[in-house]
Amino acid sequence: MGQSRQNTEAKAKLTEAINMWLETLKESNVGDKKSRINKKVTALFYACLAETYLWINEFDKATHYANLAINADVMKFKNHGKRLISLIANQKLRYNANY
Repeated sequence: MGQSRQNTEAKAKLTEAINMWLETLKESNVGDKKSRINKKVTALFYACLAETYLWINEFDKATHYANLAINADVMKFKNHGKRLISLIANQKLRYNANY
């Protein structure tokens, strides 16, 4: 994110979303299919966290959550996590070259 006012506001909103997902993940119960935050929802949150961290240029955290999505054993988010790993590496190279 650049230095403009809009980007600062966007980063604040994304950080708010991150905090909400992290708080909700405390209820995660991957062993119970009927749980509100079951294995699929947990994997979804990991993928969302990875993408959100990517867009605020926190690449290490993005990679961490992408790996958690891959290892969550939900095929849809496993594939998405693998694509994110590639995107994160590419964005990190571009970011480091320009900032």
